[in-house]
Amino acid sequence: MRSTFVAYLTVGNYLLLTLLWSTIVVLYLRSRRLARKVDPLVATLAAVLALDATKSAIESAYFGVVWASEYEIALPSLGAFLARPEMLIAPKILNLVTAVAVLAVIVRRWIPRELRERRERVESDARLRRELESSLADVRAAEERWELAIRANQDGIWDWDLTTQRVWISPRLEEQLGYVPGELAPHITPELWQQLVHEEDARAVATASTAYLRGTTRDFDVEVRLRCKAGHYRTFRARAAAQRGPDGHALRVVGSLADITEQRLAEASLARRRSIERLGLVASGVAHDVNNLLAVVRANVELARATTASDSRAAAALADIDDAVTRGATLTSRLLASTGRGRFAVTDVDVGALAQDMTRLLSRSAPEAVHIETDVARPVPPVEADAAQVQQVVMNLVTNAIEAVDPQRGSVRVSVRVEDVREPVPAVVAEDSALPPGRYVALEVADDGVGMSDAVRAQMFEPFFTTKPEGRGLGLAAMLSTLRAHRAGLRLRSAPGEGTTFTVLFPASERTSAEARPPRELRARRSRCALIVDDDENVRTAVSRMTELLGLEPRAVGSAGAALDVLDEAGELAVVLLDLRMPGGYDGHDVLMRIRERRPELRVVMMSGFHKLVPMSDARTIALQKPFSMEQLRDALTRLGVEIGPSEAANEAPRAP
Repeated sequence: MRSTFVAYLTVGNYLLLTLLWSTIVVLYLRSRRLARKVDPLVATLAAVLALDATKSAIESAYFGVVWASEYEIALPSLGAFLARPEMLIAPKILNLVTAVAVLAVIVRRWIPRELRERRERVESDARLRRELESSLADVRAAEERWELAIRANQDGIWDWDLTTQRVWISPRLEEQLGYVPGELAPHITPELWQQLVHEEDARAVATASTAYLRGTTRDFDVEVRLRCKAGHYRTFRARAAAQRGPDGHALRVVGSLADITEQRLAEASLARRRSIERLGLVASGVAHDVNNLLAVVRANVELARATTASDSRAAAALADIDDAVTRGATLTSRLLASTGRGRFAVTDVDVGALAQDMTRLLSRSAPEAVHIETDVARPVPPVEADAAQVQQVVMNLVTNAIEAVDPQRGSVRVSVRVEDVREPVPAVVAEDSALPPGRYVALEVADDGVGMSDAVRAQMFEPFFTTKPEGRGLGLAAMLSTLRAHRAGLRLRSAPGEGTTFTVLFPASERTSAEARPPRELRARRSRCALIVDDDENVRTAVSRMTELLGLEPRAVGSAGAALDVLDEAGELAVVLLDLRMPGGYDGHDVLMRIRERRPELRVVMMSGFHKLVPMSDARTIALQKPFSMEQLRDALTRLGVEIGPSEAANEAPRAP
């Protein structure tokens, strides 16, 4: 019973395997077209599986028939035939045929496709590699271009990622702030950035930044002062562009910093120059009119003195009036010099002797405990300058030094020496040019006083700026204008608590002191007529009286045209006293040119209340500043060689008061 069950089980197993393998073959035959459409590789694998399934189905059917015949279940004849020894090789042959068929399928279909796909993958990888290398090259080129653009651009670049709070700054921005590239960038944070902003600009910058980051303002364009490494501040123009999120808030901000410090300084300098020019125009007109009035007062004081006893009360009153006229003339002179409207009579000046005299005079009024030292390194060549203005420069510097030191133990040193400047000397004022190399006479005034802060140094040369309770603010402004007019330079060294040193550099004259202007030897002809040309009637009257008192015969006219008519009509003239500034088509310069064309030998005194004196181009022309005294007029006429003598008015006996 048991053997019968095993026999049927064996035959049934082979029958079932035959059915299963046959089913697989049928399924393959029905789906092979679809498999080819979906994936050729899948179709090849399915064909190999179908061949193996066909082989397995035949083997299962073969052994099923053999075992059915062996167990005498069915098909005894066929089973006997298949069980013969020579037929047992049939399954092996079938396996071989199947293997060959599978190999044929693999060689014909799978291997070529696999090779083709591999080749395509290799080509695709090569193409992707080339594209990647090209993309990397483009990226490197873009990075190099960006780096070159940053290096070439004079503006500093910054990048602020608000999501990570990371800040990047360009090397140029570090250089703008005085740092070495790489010194500040690793440490920069939004908090450190805020610390660099000037405290006066912090609130305005914070307000503008907040509004821009929130999206309430469209543009970010502000001016801000940032602290540099050395501690000083520079002015920048900050602009930015933002990458925003869906809510409009900034996620990332990239911006630039343009250094506009020099531009703002130039604009401020231009504004100061325009202000000074406007002030100069007003001051010139006022000074001209005031000096004309002072000239009338001084002339009449001189005339009154000639007829007044020297020991009378009236003489003392006249002396006070003359002192007031002198102070008024000095004030108008300093006012015009501070606005750059002054012109000076140029002579050869010994700066060393002048500095010694002025220092000796000023030391008398200084506190006794203040030590004042003078050092003149002889020989010192002369300088071509206006002696009165150089004297004013010395007085301003020494006076300021005395007032700056401690009255109990301060010291002031005044020195004069020759200095060969080999490098250009930077100007102390931004709008001035550097002093060129050359040979100079250096006037140096040094003190150990309180020194000056940067704020004071920035304004010290502005008219009417002063730190003194009773100062007028004209001294240094006038000095700067004087130095500009004389093409002189200035070096300044000062710091709070470290004293101040001014070094004025006057161009040295090529002549030695012994070669300074020779005395005049020309003598005028014995004509007594003096032509007085001035548009102010009071000035004409006063100068006429003075010339008459000097023994000349005055003839006064009020215009340039009338003066030219007198030159054509009159005979011999001893001298012409010519006002520089007159209304109408001609001024004093034009009349002087006509005089030199028509009468080149005629002596001319150029009078001016405008401080626009002409440099003396020859021995027949001299400049005289209003208001002038009788002695100044006498000296000018003597230097021109005009013979003067007492008149009847001069010989009148003084009356008792």
